Amino acid sequence: MKKNILFLFILFLSQIGYTQVQTITICSENKGCEFAKVTLNKHQIDAILVKPNFLAKEKGVVILNLVECISTIEKNKTLQVIHEAHGGKGTIKEKKNFDLRKYLFEKGCLVNCPNTTKRISFEVITDEFNGSGFYFHNIQAEESFMPNESWQQLYQGEMNEVVMNTFLKKNENTSYTIAEGNKWKVKMPYGTIFNDLNNLSFSNTFHAKFKKTGNKKSFLNTNDFQFEYIGKDAEGKKMVLWLGPGGNVCFANGKAIGAGFFNLGYLKIDGITYLITELSGSNFNVKVTEIEEGSYSFDTTGYKEIAGF
Repeated sequence: MKKNILFLFILFLSQIGYTQVQTITICSENKGCEFAKVTLNKHQIDAILVKPNFLAKEKGVVILNLVECISTIEKNKTLQVIHEAHGGKGTIKEKKNFDLRKYLFEKGCLVNCPNTTKRISFEVITDEFNGSGFYFHNIQAEESFMPNESWQQLYQGEMNEVVMNTFLKKNENTSYTIAEGNKWKVKMPYGTIFNDLNNLSFSNTFHAKFKKTGNKKSFLNTNDFQFEYIGKDAEGKKMVLWLGPGGNVCFANGKAIGAGFFNLGYLKIDGITYLITELSGSNFNVKVTEIEEGSYSFDTTGYKEIAGF
């Protein structure tokens, strides 16, 4: 009988260790922190972080500190001290129902984002032109590609005498054109409303230019939503932007974000990857009409580069 009681007591203690509560601070540089308490033991947290023996090697009570994808261990510090060290004002607040795995996924920290190439179909409406087309967004190669088939579809037969395939990479437009039997390669700068996608301060710049309105609508035929933001273009005119879910695309720190055609494509705000689903100005509207997995190939040999652009 005594042995059974001792066994149950040991089992009870092991269960307490297994379901221990871990305190986490979730911080943003210069904005301070929130804190959360999660019912996970150190080994479980290490598995989620994909950092073996990170917390588990710590014997005492410690705080797990998160700043985007960077995780550190804080010892002998209070929550308030950590909050103030990251620029926080006032008393640190508790974040209820914090999901560590979801946080890391939304921040693009987990390594299981496949980041497959997307075939993005779109529709363009302007005062003088209406058309539709598609392009490929290659996250791994950090480039976008619009094939001749799409250019022909977009211009509805007006380019029959020209064959054109175009790449966007590192804010540069490179077109491979066949005209009158000649094969030309032309490079030009590619200006977008977000030429600073890869700047560390991009999130701050975005929030300064665009404000979330609270309006939302369904994204295509999915259960996801896209959200409206209003700002101004380079000329100070009103611009409306809609951001939708990034899906299985996520940009970890250090991963370059390539621009898409017609200002569509992906961006990363406060560590979360979004898709620009629609963009409207005073005399134009461009929006995503379909998104699916895709692939492409194009042989760039044999083209003569034209300099001077």
